[in-house]
Amino acid sequence: MISRLRGATFAWVLVHVAYPLLPVLVEGCIRLVASNFVIELGTFKASTLAMSIGLLSVFVGQSLLTSEHLLADDEERASLRGSATLFWMFAIVSFCLFAMIVLLQGMAEYGRGGDSEQLSTIFEFCAFIGWVVPVVFAIRTQKSFKLRASF
Repeated sequence: MISRLRGATFAWVLVHVAYPLLPVLVEGCIRLVASNFVIELGTFKASTLAMSIGLLSVFVGQSLLTSEHLLADDEERASLRGSATLFWMFAIVSFCLFAMIVLLQGMAEYGRGGDSEQLSTIFEFCAFIGWVVPVVFAIRTQKSFKLRASF
């Protein structure tokens, strides 16, 4: 996959996809080493993943909106705005998922919620399963609109 990404495409993927996911990888690696390389549900935190996916979605949405002026065709502009709206919706859902996970974990930790631990686990699985969708859409969007990283 990486060998097929060249030049500006690789830089865009690095900035808009890999960089926002870096906290999840760093935190997971630290927890993996601390637990003697035992992978559990808590090795990678769903709250960190949800926040990272929210940031990824914001970065991609902003990249789309800043490249809108480069398109000459009105139909392509409308498609680009639709994609940007989709990524802003991904961001809102991800940030809400982050808030719900943290709230439910806090309630379970301080004994204020009866079923908050089970609900937290459900939201965590949603984050662990759902992170793939924005990442795949981000890479497909980059290829569709030929987005470039701006430094």
